Amino acid sequence: MEKKRKLDIQRAERPRKTPKSVPFLPQGSNDEVIDIEVTELLSKASISESNGHANGPENPSQDDASVQASTTKYTKPMELNQEVEFEIIQLSSTGDGLAYNSTRDHIFAIPFSVPGDRVLAKPFKWQGKFTACDYIKTIRPSPSREGVTPKCKYFTKCSGCQFQMMPYDSQLEHKRGIVQRAFKHFSGLKDEQVPEVLPTMGSPLQYGYRTKLSPHFSAPNEYGRQNSRSVVPDIGYNMKGRMRVMDIESCPIGTDILQEGLRIERKRVADNIQSYKRGATILLRESTQRKYHDADSTETSTSNQASPQGQLVHSNPIDMTLLSEDVHHDDNGTPSITYSYPTHTDTKTYTSDSGAQAKEYITTTTTPSNPNENLPPTTKTYHFSNTAGSFFQNNNSILGPFTSYMYEQCIPKSKSTNNGSQPSKSPIKYLLDAYSGSGLFTLTLSSHFKSSLGIDIDARSISAARLNAERNNVNNAGFVDADASALFADVPYPAAETVVVIDPPRKGCDKEFLKQLRRFGAGRVIYVSCNVHSQARDVGILVNGFHRDEEKRYSGDIAQPLDQQWEEEGLYKYEIESLRGFDFFPQTGHVEGVCVLNRVEKKMAEGSKA
Repeated sequence: MEKKRKLDIQRAERPRKTPKSVPFLPQGSNDEVIDIEVTELLSKASISESNGHANGPENPSQDDASVQASTTKYTKPMELNQEVEFEIIQLSSTGDGLAYNSTRDHIFAIPFSVPGDRVLAKPFKWQGKFTACDYIKTIRPSPSREGVTPKCKYFTKCSGCQFQMMPYDSQLEHKRGIVQRAFKHFSGLKDEQVPEVLPTMGSPLQYGYRTKLSPHFSAPNEYGRQNSRSVVPDIGYNMKGRMRVMDIESCPIGTDILQEGLRIERKRVADNIQSYKRGATILLRESTQRKYHDADSTETSTSNQASPQGQLVHSNPIDMTLLSEDVHHDDNGTPSITYSYPTHTDTKTYTSDSGAQAKEYITTTTTPSNPNENLPPTTKTYHFSNTAGSFFQNNNSILGPFTSYMYEQCIPKSKSTNNGSQPSKSPIKYLLDAYSGSGLFTLTLSSHFKSSLGIDIDARSISAARLNAERNNVNNAGFVDADASALFADVPYPAAETVVVIDPPRKGCDKEFLKQLRRFGAGRVIYVSCNVHSQARDVGILVNGFHRDEEKRYSGDIAQPLDQQWEEEGLYKYEIESLRGFDFFPQTGHVEGVCVLNRVEKKMAEGSKA
């Protein structure tokens, strides 16, 4: 164990090498994000130490200082693996507290800390301009910690959560700042091109919200253990700052039924450890069976129209006031939890089979598309079934408010001209849903449109989406099993009357997809992302085009608009209408971003297709 620790320290002392080739665009990784924010913090220190005169060799501007900070050759500020006290001055977008050294020319990143803390930490990994540290303890807590007690006994050791020591409103405000900084550093846009970020929408549940957990364990002979398949390894999540699993018996951000399942699955691994040749990941996915009190069927409808499968979608308001909770174990020890409400009961079970079907219910409140119609909002509950191992949002408690917000963004807000008339603009009538999965957006937004089309590369998700369309009586939605880059190959909708919803993986959209989208010229784009940094990068391309000298592009560049290329190639550009974060993962540093964009109308060259 001690030998391995020494090897880790030796590796950590080696500064990171500059990559020989720069990727097409930054990916928004944690390493990139903290590198940018550390560089900015060092440049502020450099400016504060100048005598305050205008730009000059001895008094650099912030831009000059940033360049200097990014090109300086750094030396290790101190020996690693010794305990040191630090004063936290800033919270990074990665969730780490940042502190200066005594000479303010180096940064230390300390997890589980907030501005105003004085903490004891142990530097363990030198990375050039900053050093990663292990958190030891808080010596003098910040006033912002007052009244907050972490609910997990593994907090400050496990890598899963970063913010259990912060009040929830402070978490939401910090995540708003993450979105702001992402667009500042990764979009290449000027300040006037980026609107003020709206307040982060919070999660109704801050603990007990995750409907999917995936603890894992390593092979028994790793980390110095004896090579014996009879040894039960640690089962849980990685330690903070280490590629090593720590033993986790419970996870308070998981739902109650998953806590029951975690206990059972841990015992199952221990009882059958000899059957594992190597490590594995355990899947725990919640599934819900709902029964409404107003009918014998599991789902009912005010219109009483059944789907082809005989299932009905519920369009009555539901009451989520909890009346009772009953935990039950069958003869095999399999758990279930039944929650009773005034309008229905929900029975929760879990599955560890990635090929099994998991069920979810999402209640969306929508307003009429036509503002001239004085109609009340409509509340509708959608029933989704998807393969347990496929992607589906892991916080059901926020999905209702989230899809309601998405619904409101599909149609541009009406604007009056000076003479009081409405501007001449094609109404949005069609939906293209890229990366559609099992149909979350395609179906919950479908009542806005004449027709909706979802596309996803996962054939299992597309199969589930088609069944979900039948299950929810959605007759105006179709689904295609293909890569998102093929979305615009044969679009049946007029571009100006179409909204495109994008929800890509963390790496964002590829170059070809963005070029096709700009050539298609959808009237409106709603970009949803679990990585606001790659989202900012892609939005910058939709607004300003691809960058000049794109192979030399780096984070923080201001893009040069390519208006001539737009005209020559018939590409459209966009402007940002709104930006907002959504807290799908309370207690963690993750934030989901939603960016709404409108097509900028332009005069096409004579003879060009309008």
